[in-house]
Amino acid sequence: MPTFVDLFSGCGGMSLGFSLANWTPLCAVDVYEDALKTYSQNFPETEVICADVNDQDLQNKLKTKYLNVDAVVGGPPCQGFSMASNRNRATNKERYEQLNSLPLKYAKLARSLCPKVIVMEEVPAAKVVVDEVETYLIQEGYNVTAQVYNASKYSVPQSRKRIILVATRSGADFVPPSPEAPISSGEALNRSPRPSHGTLVSEKTKSKILLFKETKQRLWGKFETIDLSKPSPTILTVTNSSTGPYALQRGNNFYNLSAEESARLQSFPSSYVFHGTTTSIRKQIGNAVPPMLARAIASSITLR
Repeated sequence: MPTFVDLFSGCGGMSLGFSLANWTPLCAVDVYEDALKTYSQNFPETEVICADVNDQDLQNKLKTKYLNVDAVVGGPPCQGFSMASNRNRATNKERYEQLNSLPLKYAKLARSLCPKVIVMEEVPAAKVVVDEVETYLIQEGYNVTAQVYNASKYSVPQSRKRIILVATRSGADFVPPSPEAPISSGEALNRSPRPSHGTLVSEKTKSKILLFKETKQRLWGKFETIDLSKPSPTILTVTNSSTGPYALQRGNNFYNLSAEESARLQSFPSSYVFHGTTTSIRKQIGNAVPPMLARAIASSITLR
């Protein structure tokens, strides 16, 4: 089976998707220890390294052990581009500039391993940096395709738009996957085994939900009920808390979205084991690449 290295692996969403398409993960790198513990529990045969991609020792190790790996995949942190970060960007300018530089650093490290394929996931707002990565990889001899995918069209019960960049060189080809009929959040959450429910919302929260249902407003950080007949809204770290803003209605009651339900809406199977506190697990889920979207991409890559 073809092999790959996962940089900025998080808890393993991208790796799971590629594994489902019969790729073998050789190594995963991240700085978030809880996420790596989750990764290790689900990929016990993969080398897991807790390190910063800027670390020279890490770069030397990767080039020594994984040179000519079939693919390098990853999703560099997107907080520098996320709409959720607008309020913090002005006061944390230096930090966000560092985050914004990670996609190109990722591409250069990936290129140094001489893979046939490089895959990168980013938020649509990061297009200007994705364009820089595309230009760099073309200069390095790769054919590059970068486009926005809505995960809901690739077996993920969630409306989640992401740029997926796929770069291939001699010995590899990529044809973008064809979209499929969306899966509703209700269908996904009702599949057996059903994920555990979240807690009942407070009366104060219930009042907010009813108000916003009546006024049809949807403001960042406000409550809304997930329409179970459609894919869910985007599950993000900042919205994936135990107290909202997304809620599920069952009868006349409203329930907070549980971590298990969030994982299901991200297309993780119920067998996937997460490590850490509930808050940490929710962060891992919100940051993950939806496995089924990654599977669609991996299945569309052909090696020769």
